[in-house]
Amino acid sequence: MSYLNQLVSLAIGSTIVLYATASLGLSATEVARIAKGATVKIESDTSQGSGQIIQQQGGQYLVLTAAHVVKDRRSKYTAITFDNRRYQLSPESIETLPGVDLAVVRFRSDFRYAVPKLGDANASTEGTTAYVSGFPSSTVAIDLSIFSFTDGKITANSSRPLKDGYALIYSNNTLPGMSGGGVFNDRGELIAIHGRGDVDTKITISEIDPNIRIKTGFNLGIPINTFQQLATKLGLKIGSRPIVARATSPKADDFILSGFERVSKADLPGSIVEFTKAIALNPKSATAKFWRGTCKLLMGESQGAIADLSAAIALNPKKVEAYIYRGSAYAKLGDKLQATIDLDRAVSLTPQSDFAYGNRCALKFQLGKFNDAISDCDRAIQLSNKNAVYYSSRGAASYQLNRYPAALLDQNTAIGLDRNLPQAYYHRGLIKTAIGQKQSAIIDLQAAAKLYLDRQDNQKYQQMLKKIAELQTSR
Repeated sequence: MSYLNQLVSLAIGSTIVLYATASLGLSATEVARIAKGATVKIESDTSQGSGQIIQQQGGQYLVLTAAHVVKDRRSKYTAITFDNRRYQLSPESIETLPGVDLAVVRFRSDFRYAVPKLGDANASTEGTTAYVSGFPSSTVAIDLSIFSFTDGKITANSSRPLKDGYALIYSNNTLPGMSGGGVFNDRGELIAIHGRGDVDTKITISEIDPNIRIKTGFNLGIPINTFQQLATKLGLKIGSRPIVARATSPKADDFILSGFERVSKADLPGSIVEFTKAIALNPKSATAKFWRGTCKLLMGESQGAIADLSAAIALNPKKVEAYIYRGSAYAKLGDKLQATIDLDRAVSLTPQSDFAYGNRCALKFQLGKFNDAISDCDRAIQLSNKNAVYYSSRGAASYQLNRYPAALLDQNTAIGLDRNLPQAYYHRGLIKTAIGQKQSAIIDLQAAAKLYLDRQDNQKYQQMLKKIAELQTSR
């Protein structure tokens, strides 16, 4: 008998601890308290993810997570609650659900853990608040895996999920290890399970301008309604909210989801087609216009990008990335004044954003304002001192000012933080060439060439080969 069916036999009258939520929105602090109490870390010797407590009956807790978090049945998994108590998960306590990237796990405990109320994901439309909880994996930038709670907005909510059940898109910053964590609305209700984030897409850094960064916002969750429907078919009732039927006719969000999926596969022309369909159905979709403009920018269509990004800004004047990418497009067209205005606007909207300062640094570099670029990168590094791109950008600006020791130190730091950052090897190769370390420079340029080739950036790859040939034939 499956675990889901076994739960049906539990006493219907058993106490289920739920957080009550107000009819009006809660503060972010209140939602974070709810999320933290019900979010667990799920780890093995080789992987880490997150999970969400959704039911408690007779000391037995049911945790919902992404199936890929517990996919290796040879591994021994442990659930770790917010109070750092550890519960071993036996193989029979883990069950994947059919047709979706969801799994349930169970553990027993004498301690009381609160269960969040389940919400209706269908009610979460573009522009509404979303929070994501989870435990990011430890990295160079994050020394310990600690609870993370990020805020953002719903970008789209499709009635036609992807093959693994993903249908909800949101703008929150997420990190590896948060898969399986919860997506909450502003009432503290669990509306989805997070499963995919920015790291899944091939388009994370663009070299349209030196080191301009592209945030995809490609965060996907599986609506809790999808789980409830599957649980009902298996004879298990989770939550009291009735399932609301989804629309069957195509809507704009369906094409936005399809467009995002194509972006993740670097199919930019296909993405533009899908976003255009979304705009035809909903001309006021800021998301569709923003992303169509971003795709055009990535394809070098600066005029078209400016038109779409301007339309997105008119619909959402606080969309910081729209100003950054439009500024990049203006810079490509040689309109330095408008480019500077847009990047300044982005910084003014988010004065604590390393992303805004980092991109303005790249723009100032392109405009030849190297001291200003260094100042912006200084600020970006203060706000995010483990980001390799910012060190590489600052080092590139220092190189232009013939400050070779500072430039070399920054490129070394960048490579230490990210050994797969091609522009850091390229710039370090230039610096070493300038200080007479030709052989070492060739090694760096070869490393850059390989990384660009791996990224299928043939233009940059050929540029590296040309530079290497020049050094090899020079005296």
